Amino acid sequence: MGAKLSRLLKLFDRFCGGALLVLSPRGRRLTSVGARRILVLRPGGIGDAVLLVPALSSLRDYFPEARIDVLAEKRNAGAFSLTRVIDNVYRYDRPTDLWGVLCRRYDIVIDSEQWHALSAIVSRFAASGVTIGFDTGKRRRAFSFPVPYSHHDYEAGSFFHLLSPLGIVSPQTFSPPFLALPEDSRRCASEMLSFLNGKPYIVLFPGASISERRWGWENFASLASRLSEKGWKVVVVGGGMTLRWEQRSLPLLGA
Repeated sequence: MGAKLSRLLKLFDRFCGGALLVLSPRGRRLTSVGARRILVLRPGGIGDAVLLVPALSSLRDYFPEARIDVLAEKRNAGAFSLTRVIDNVYRYDRPTDLWGVLCRRYDIVIDSEQWHALSAIVSRFAASGVTIGFDTGKRRRAFSFPVPYSHHDYEAGSFFHLLSPLGIVSPQTFSPPFLALPEDSRRCASEMLSFLNGKPYIVLFPGASISERRWGWENFASLASRLSEKGWKVVVVGGGMTLRWEQRSLPLLGA
């Protein structure tokens, strides 16, 4: 059900999102830094979810008493369970969650999506106060504070730019790891990697949600081979597609 709804929402975004943004009212201006309820929208994959965490941490420091919720989706919601700076994680591909967010009304809504229109529409209707988001395309109309977006910026820094209307300044550097892993997860990972005997390794993730973002298994296999020649151990992570990639690539690596 969740995957089917997600596909339907993407189709709706593609064909109707722009028109709805043009018709929607503009967001309100910021009149006070006080906020009791804050919503941050983060659809998409795990990578952007992880890179959003430093901005969420600063948001928590700036609003220590506020309720901070995140609206994510099935494929990235789990990443937010590894941070202690937010109160609740909801999913837009779960109808009851989406309806609850729209009914709750937030003082500040921050849309961290870079391109799609649907999240901007949701942010507009979930806000009783101000909205902040990237000014890409027609999305800017939905926000009280449209923020410039550039492909040349580190994405963690781009997410911090969304906090600038609130007076929160981006740090000069970022210090990973951004997530707090449970001890049992650390122990499980150590057991899985015990065959490396403590040797340094490089992790490759060849997966992507759409074909346009896939580099190609031949390229990853070539990279893995070159890393192996230089003495690095290579660890490949991912799901079913990654398993198929490994089956095709292992002969190229001489394994």
